[in-house]
Amino acid sequence: MVAMAVAVLGCAAFEDKSTETGGGTAFIPEDTAMNRCTPYCQRMVVNCGPNQTAIYPSSDDCFVACADFDRSGAEGDETGDTLQCRETFAERTPSDHATNCPLAGPDSEACVD
Repeated sequence: MVAMAVAVLGCAAFEDKSTETGGGTAFIPEDTAMNRCTPYCQRMVVNCGPNQTAIYPSSDDCFVACADFDRSGAEGDETGDTLQCRETFAERTPSDHATNCPLAGPDSEACVD
């Protein structure tokens, strides 16, 4: 149920940027920053939400924080104050909430310069 709500919230941010094409709706990635934030925030809300570690009070709080993260890192980074570093730890949150949720969050002890 929570995953469904998160998926709907993630898509709602892009509804206005869609156009009709042939028989369906196509997403136009006008804002690539939000395109990167959607999977990150979905993981954080589902895996680090109120029933786990509550890193972000709401999905809106996650999107606001994510929009400000530096994007100059590389995929798989485990250091550096970047979205890529936080994504690395966010991907690990299903297996270890207590360790990886704080490392994937805005006040990460690992993702610093």
